[in-house]
Amino acid sequence: MPTIAITGGIASGKTAFRQYLSAGWKAESFDADAAVADLVDHSEEIRQEVQSAFGATAYRENRLDRDRMRTLIFSDPSSRKKLENILHPRVRALWRQRAANCAKENGKLLVEIPLLYETGGEAFCDFIISVTCSVETQMRRIGFSRGIGSDMAQKIIASQMSLEERLSRADQVIWNDGSDEILKEQADLTTNYLVERYG
Repeated sequence: MPTIAITGGIASGKTAFRQYLSAGWKAESFDADAAVADLVDHSEEIRQEVQSAFGATAYRENRLDRDRMRTLIFSDPSSRKKLENILHPRVRALWRQRAANCAKENGKLLVEIPLLYETGGEAFCDFIISVTCSVETQMRRIGFSRGIGSDMAQKIIASQMSLEERLSRADQVIWNDGSDEILKEQADLTTNYLVERYG
């Protein structure tokens, strides 16, 4: 059975769309961002590697200092690459194992992976959905829901794959500049399509 990837830029609505789609299609799901959060806060091996690469101050009170690390990695591409090299192989191993388990059980899997193309993950997926919105909407959502300043928000958006390239490589595009109701309608339509295509 298929592995369906959901990707897109920060604050595009990937998670909400995945949740709507998972409920409608009765599919299992994997959240790469949640996996990263779990690894950096609970894996001693990851902690040691991060501190070896960035120093002991990368952690504070047994948790990754997210504000410090965000400032560092979005100001220095080499630092971002260093952190990605620590985390991405582990995250891929986790979702690839989930996909293998689903295949054995004739199940369906939705994987939400923001950096799908950047990590070459699309090669392991049957269908790719890109959830996207305007930069103005991204900026508003980042500031409202995450409390990140506009300068940092611009750096994060600039570090990600361009909208044009992401859309050109997707099998389906979900435009999410509107309400949750419109997003759910798009998820329902996508569910109908996936049922027709994959059962």
